[in-house]
Amino acid sequence: MSNLSKQLTHAYRQQAERYSRIRELARRQMQVMEDSPDPGAVLEMCRQVEELMAEITVIEGAIEPAKRCWTEQPTDPDGELDAVLKSIEDVIQEIAGAQAQVQQKLLDFVQQEKQRSEAVRASMSANRARTLYKAG
Repeated sequence: MSNLSKQLTHAYRQQAERYSRIRELARRQMQVMEDSPDPGAVLEMCRQVEELMAEITVIEGAIEPAKRCWTEQPTDPDGELDAVLKSIEDVIQEIAGAQAQVQQKLLDFVQQEKQRSEAVRASMSANRARTLYKAG
Protein backbone atom coordinates (compact mmCIF):
# COMPACT_ATOMS: atom_id res chain seq x y z
CA MET A 1 0.00 0.00 0.00
CA SER A 2 1.40 3.37 -0.98
CA ASN A 3 1.84 6.19 1.52
CA LEU A 4 -0.91 8.12 -0.22
CA SER A 5 -3.25 5.16 0.00
CA LYS A 6 -2.36 4.68 3.68
CA GLN A 7 -3.01 8.34 4.42
CA LEU A 8 -6.39 8.30 2.70
CA THR A 9 -7.39 4.97 4.24
CA HIS A 10 -6.51 6.24 7.72
CA ALA A 11 -8.45 9.47 7.21
CA TYR A 12 -11.48 7.67 5.84
CA ARG A 13 -11.40 5.25 8.76
CA GLN A 14 -11.59 8.27 11.05
CA GLN A 15 -14.56 9.50 9.05
CA ALA A 16 -16.14 6.03 9.16
CA GLU A 17 -15.90 6.06 12.95
CA ARG A 18 -17.75 9.39 13.09
CA TYR A 19 -20.37 8.18 10.64
CA SER A 20 -20.89 5.12 12.84
CA ARG A 21 -21.49 7.41 15.80
CA ILE A 22 -23.97 9.40 13.72
CA ARG A 23 -25.73 6.16 12.80
CA GLU A 24 -26.05 5.33 16.50
CA LEU A 25 -27.50 8.76 17.18
CA ALA A 26 -30.00 8.28 14.35
CA ARG A 27 -31.01 4.93 15.81
CA ARG A 28 -31.44 6.52 19.24
CA GLN A 29 -33.58 9.25 17.69
CA MET A 30 -35.85 6.61 16.18
CA GLN A 31 -36.06 4.82 19.52
CA VAL A 32 -36.96 8.03 21.35
CA MET A 33 -39.71 8.81 18.86
CA GLU A 34 -41.07 5.27 19.08
CA ASP A 35 -40.94 4.89 22.87
CA SER A 36 -41.85 8.33 24.18
CA PRO A 37 -41.73 11.12 21.61
CA ASP A 38 -39.43 13.86 22.82
CA PRO A 39 -38.54 16.40 20.12
CA GLY A 40 -36.16 18.14 22.54
CA ALA A 41 -34.10 14.97 22.94
CA VAL A 42 -34.08 14.48 19.18
CA LEU A 43 -32.92 18.06 18.71
CA GLU A 44 -30.06 17.54 21.18
CA MET A 45 -28.95 14.49 19.22
CA CYS A 46 -29.11 16.61 16.05
CA ARG A 47 -26.64 19.01 17.68
CA GLN A 48 -24.33 16.07 18.36
CA VAL A 49 -24.65 15.01 14.72
CA GLU A 50 -23.70 18.53 13.65
CA GLU A 51 -20.58 18.36 15.80
CA LEU A 52 -19.57 15.03 14.25
CA MET A 53 -20.22 16.38 10.77
CA ALA A 54 -17.97 19.35 11.55
CA GLU A 55 -15.23 16.89 12.53
CA ILE A 56 -15.73 15.01 9.26
CA THR A 57 -15.45 18.29 7.37
CA VAL A 58 -12.12 19.02 9.08
CA ILE A 59 -10.81 15.56 8.16
CA GLU A 60 -12.02 16.00 4.58
CA GLY A 61 -10.31 19.38 4.32
CA ALA A 62 -7.04 17.96 5.62
CA ILE A 63 -6.92 15.24 2.97
CA GLU A 64 -7.94 17.42 0.04
CA PRO A 65 -4.36 17.62 -1.33
CA ALA A 66 -3.96 13.85 -1.03
CA LYS A 67 -7.25 13.32 -2.83
CA ARG A 68 -6.07 15.50 -5.72
CA CYS A 69 -2.88 13.43 -5.99
CA TRP A 70 -4.94 10.25 -5.75
CA THR A 71 -7.05 11.19 -8.76
CA GLU A 72 -3.86 11.61 -10.80
CA GLN A 73 -2.44 8.21 -9.76
CA PRO A 74 -5.03 6.02 -8.03
CA THR A 75 -3.51 2.91 -6.48
CA ASP A 76 -5.26 0.64 -4.02
CA PRO A 77 -3.76 -2.79 -4.67
CA ASP A 78 -5.32 -4.54 -1.68
CA GLY A 79 -8.70 -2.77 -2.01
CA GLU A 80 -8.58 -1.51 1.55
CA LEU A 81 -9.38 2.08 0.64
CA ASP A 82 -12.29 1.01 -1.54
CA ALA A 83 -13.62 -1.15 1.29
CA VAL A 84 -13.53 1.77 3.74
CA LEU A 85 -15.25 4.05 1.25
CA LYS A 86 -17.93 1.41 0.59
CA SER A 87 -18.55 1.02 4.33
CA ILE A 88 -18.98 4.79 4.64
CA GLU A 89 -21.42 4.78 1.74
CA ASP A 90 -23.46 2.00 3.37
CA VAL A 91 -23.58 3.80 6.72
CA ILE A 92 -24.63 7.08 5.07
CA GLN A 93 -27.49 5.27 3.32
CA GLU A 94 -28.61 3.78 6.64
CA ILE A 95 -28.40 7.20 8.31
CA ALA A 96 -30.49 8.75 5.54
CA GLY A 97 -33.16 6.09 5.96
CA ALA A 98 -33.24 6.50 9.72
CA GLN A 99 -33.42 10.28 9.43
CA ALA A 100 -36.35 10.02 7.02
CA GLN A 101 -38.18 7.84 9.55
CA VAL A 102 -37.42 10.22 12.41
CA GLN A 103 -38.59 13.16 10.33
CA GLN A 104 -41.88 11.39 9.60
CA LYS A 105 -42.34 10.49 13.27
CA LEU A 106 -41.70 14.11 14.23
CA LEU A 107 -44.25 15.32 11.67
CA ASP A 108 -46.78 12.80 12.98
CA PHE A 109 -46.08 13.91 16.55
CA VAL A 110 -46.56 17.58 15.66
CA GLN A 111 -49.83 16.76 13.90
CA GLN A 112 -51.10 14.79 16.90
CA GLU A 113 -50.15 17.60 19.26
CA LYS A 114 -51.94 20.09 17.03
CA GLN A 115 -55.08 17.96 17.05
CA ARG A 116 -54.93 17.60 20.85
CA SER A 117 -54.50 21.34 21.25
CA GLU A 118 -57.46 22.04 18.96
CA ALA A 119 -59.60 19.54 20.90
CA VAL A 120 -58.67 21.21 24.21
CA ARG A 121 -59.49 24.65 22.80
CA ALA A 122 -62.83 23.42 21.49
CA SER A 123 -63.64 21.86 24.87
CA MET A 124 -62.71 25.05 26.70
CA SER A 125 -64.86 27.12 24.33
CA ALA A 126 -67.78 24.78 24.83
CA ASN A 127 -67.37 25.00 28.61
CA ARG A 128 -67.29 28.80 28.47
CA ALA A 129 -70.36 28.85 26.28
CA ARG A 130 -72.22 26.57 28.72
CA THR A 131 -71.16 28.73 31.65
CA LEU A 132 -72.27 31.92 29.89
CA TYR A 133 -75.55 30.31 28.84
CA LYS A 134 -76.27 29.21 32.42
CA ALA A 135 -75.34 32.65 33.75
CA GLY A 136 -77.51 34.45 31.25
